[in-house]
Amino acid sequence: MKAREVIEKYVFKQYGNLTSVGSVGYEQESGKWIAELKCDYPRWITDDKTMAAPILRFISMDNIGKIVFDDNMNVMDATPRSECGERIWERLDLWRDAAERIMVEASADQLAMARGADQFLSPIVTILDNLRDSLHGKPIITRDDISVSGPDWFKYLSLLEDLEIVKAIPEEGIWSYGPMFTTLEEASRKKGVPFERVVIAHILKHRYPAIRDILRVNVFEKVIHLDSAYYWQALEAEEPVAIERRNVFQRYKVQYEDEEADNFTLNARLLELSHVHAIKVENSYCIAEPEILERMITLKHATARNIPSA
Repeated sequence: MKAREVIEKYVFKQYGNLTSVGSVGYEQESGKWIAELKCDYPRWITDDKTMAAPILRFISMDNIGKIVFDDNMNVMDATPRSECGERIWERLDLWRDAAERIMVEASADQLAMARGADQFLSPIVTILDNLRDSLHGKPIITRDDISVSGPDWFKYLSLLEDLEIVKAIPEEGIWSYGPMFTTLEEASRKKGVPFERVVIAHILKHRYPAIRDILRVNVFEKVIHLDSAYYWQALEAEEPVAIERRNVFQRYKVQYEDEEADNFTLNARLLELSHVHAIKVENSYCIAEPEILERMITLKHATARNIPSA
């Protein structure tokens, strides 16, 4: 019997039918066979409106473990099944985070118009306003301007500087506007959208992890998480499935471990997302906005290649 057949039988018996064999290599010097373990994790998506047969999709996960055999096909070392399971959950978390970033990038223009963005917008608006109409008679912000108590202005200025919306002039201890400032002003005029909303959309598209992990804008994050609780499924199905809104709320609570969230508040946030055309709400169902979902699918296929396999 060929080595791969022996390995596949062993893996099926010891790890179950969700785990399979990836690459198999033989080391001449040591006389060892090394087999990679992988998993095609199934995801079932049900359309609550049509109640058609569930859509089955798989998330491929390479290198969740390995098995080492000697030259006589005796097992010398094997990743425990429990450890493989932990790695699968870690990969699911990675894919959920990737799906969330895809959703934010694809729908940034809509999310920037949501009320939940106001908390994050406040310090940004203050900076933008003071550059557009400064007390100093020219578009600058000084260290004295931001030395008062309140938001951590340096974090916000650093974020805007990183995106070239503002420019630091350290030798003078001031900040002025950067090249992207005027670019976004022009985009604001063309779109007929308030300048600050165009700026927040640009930040969401390019620096969402910084907003989430560094600035910790919790209210806005919950709006994004609720949107993601629906779109993660539509993105996997690659079609605008209809999900009953109470089911979306339940998935949000489980997915983001927010069991204290109440449906009354979540429903208001969902309706706000619908108002800014980030998602459709038709009667009791949530449905993807077609153009947004199309952008997400394009980004998904580009992103999938960059999710770590180890």
